[in-house]
Amino acid sequence: MVLLGAAIGAVLAPLSGRLYDQLGPRIPIISGSCVALIGLLGFALAARHLTVLAILILYIFFMLGIGLSLGNIMTNGLHRLSQEQQADGNAIFNTVQQFAAAIGSSLGATIVAAGQAAVADRRLGTINGSQHALILLLIIVALEVLLVLAALRRSQKSQNA
Repeated sequence: MVLLGAAIGAVLAPLSGRLYDQLGPRIPIISGSCVALIGLLGFALAARHLTVLAILILYIFFMLGIGLSLGNIMTNGLHRLSQEQQADGNAIFNTVQQFAAAIGSSLGATIVAAGQAAVADRRLGTINGSQHALILLLIIVALEVLLVLAALRRSQKSQNA
């Protein structure tokens, strides 16, 4: 399943970049962020009843959203920097991305482990912990959508002024 998500990301990178070039940042970034949010909402709501097929479909949906938005968010952010600052900006983006992935993985594993420790049935504990981790991820992505909307609105106002 992870390979499929990586393949979707690899296919979407040039396509979403082309959308960014043709339509500007708003449509691919906002639509991608919302698609990822909807995929996570499906995961969080159905966590107790997920089948392998449901996981695959929701994961594809989530990765479609990530593929549409993530690279374009970075491109749009770097576009705001001067030419001299872009190498530093790219290094900061990549460092923060790696750091956030490490923290997110650790936090998710901790939440699942806490769910397992809270009940005697390890299966039920894993389900509970996974659902709590998915809810936290859903909240984080919802905040990301709000931040993206605010940043794009602000940059549009500064371009129109």
